[in-house]
Amino acid sequence: MANTHRIEIHRRPELLDPRREEILGLAREFGIGSLTDLRRCAVYVFAGDPGPDELERLAAELLCDPVTETWRIGPPQEPEQGTALSISYRAGV
Repeated sequence: MANTHRIEIHRRPELLDPRREEILGLAREFGIGSLTDLRRCAVYVFAGDPGPDELERLAAELLCDPVTETWRIGPPQEPEQGTALSISYRAGV
């Protein structure tokens, strides 16, 4: 069976994230005023046996915009504070 590899693409923290602001605003409209921050990322999961150099090239040159984003390869990291949620699209929808 092929190995599974996970790549995260994050918006650079020093840049404004309009989607982040939109989600926080909608949460307040829903009556969830206790949210004070939000970080989000795109996650790609690949099956196969690429080497570390190939994974880095995939992340840096294909998936990530180096001006506005950073990338990370590996398992999910727990947040320093707060709760992590993973939201996925339902297959076939």
